[in-house]
Amino acid sequence: MSTIPVELPDHLQSYVDESAVQAGFANASEYIVALVAAASEKQGEIEQALIAGIKSGSAEPWTDEEWQAIRSRVVSKALSRENLERRIRSSISPMNGNDCTLLGRQNQGNLP
Repeated sequence: MSTIPVELPDHLQSYVDESAVQAGFANASEYIVALVAAASEKQGEIEQALIAGIKSGSAEPWTDEEWQAIRSRVVSKALSRENLERRIRSSISPMNGNDCTLLGRQNQGNLP
């Protein structure tokens, strides 16, 4: 396996270290390998979708109804994501110092 030295600003190094622990990786290196692998897989999926689109033939203009349906799905997804983020934020209630209650469970020192 090859090694790539990477310099990160302190705040990104902290983010990577914390994210690796939260995601259950043994170290930051394993976490970064997983991120790169996921990005590579996603890139392959995008390229396959583009090729399928090209092979599908001529494009036809979308109707107003189709545009409205797309808009509705995008808005619905955005609202769902906002609601999820709001619920997650409301489930984290700092107590003191590094102690906090997360989703009804007591965790000490695991969250900022």
